[in-house]
Amino acid sequence: MRSPSFLAISCLLFATGCGPRLGIVRTRPAPVNLSPARDVSVEVQARSIAPAEALLVPLKAAGLIAATGTLDGELRQQLSRSQSKFRVVAPEGAQCRLGVTVTDWSQDVVEQQGARPGTHGASSANPNTPPPPPRRELRAELVSVLNATCAHRGQQVTTREFRASRSLDLSPSVTLLDAQSRVLEEVTQEVARDISSAITPTEYADYVLLDDGEKGLEPMVRRIQDGQLAVARTDLEAYLSANPQSAGAHYNLGVLDEAGGDLEAARTRYAQARSLQAKDLYAQGIERVARVLGEQAALAGQAP
Repeated sequence: MRSPSFLAISCLLFATGCGPRLGIVRTRPAPVNLSPARDVSVEVQARSIAPAEALLVPLKAAGLIAATGTLDGELRQQLSRSQSKFRVVAPEGAQCRLGVTVTDWSQDVVEQQGARPGTHGASSANPNTPPPPPRRELRAELVSVLNATCAHRGQQVTTREFRASRSLDLSPSVTLLDAQSRVLEEVTQEVARDISSAITPTEYADYVLLDDGEKGLEPMVRRIQDGQLAVARTDLEAYLSANPQSAGAHYNLGVLDEAGGDLEAARTRYAQARSLQAKDLYAQGIERVARVLGEQAALAGQAP
């Protein structure tokens, strides 16, 4: 796992009264965590349709199958993008199998009395003017369920529902067939994006407060903010050697350890600072490291 990067952050970016900070870029597990798998297979299918339903509502059954095929293509396209961090492969070569079942696809034309948006209805001054024709609106909804199974986990990871809906005004210039194609494309794109986002780890930044409470620490804190981490570490170690009871020096060295990805060393430093001075900042450091260690364990596919 790569070490987190850092961002030197000036206090001017924050509210008045804030302390100096260092931004550390990390990776958060996805809501549906497949890590560390990269190769996935995709199978999109329609829910089972009872024979009676297929006979009574053939158009609904046909629409469900059409939505299934469209979603399959959209999802494969989303997962094939470089930022998705996945490769779509055949089931026999996949670390995780993604099974998506389209449970419902509905398209209904609804008629409503009244003028279309942006137009004017019959004027009350002319009661003999005929009322406008009813508005026709196409409403569509797609519902699907994701089941992810990973070989390295040995069991089903999760079952999660995704849904999207659209409505489109059927103006005289828009045919029903064109409207149906448009809403189908839009809802399948949304569901495919949502599924892709749900399984993709995301990056975020922790803005970690530095401790400049001691006069002697201020030059090292400025160097950290300027991105001179190696120089700041050397100076902090020298300062700590001369001032072994400096809780702030222990803490700031812990921040440098944390920025470099050595979380165990950071936790030890924060505990040392906390033993010297009961400061909320130091307790927050210990809690933050515990959280990040849990995220890293989840990303590695281990129990937190």
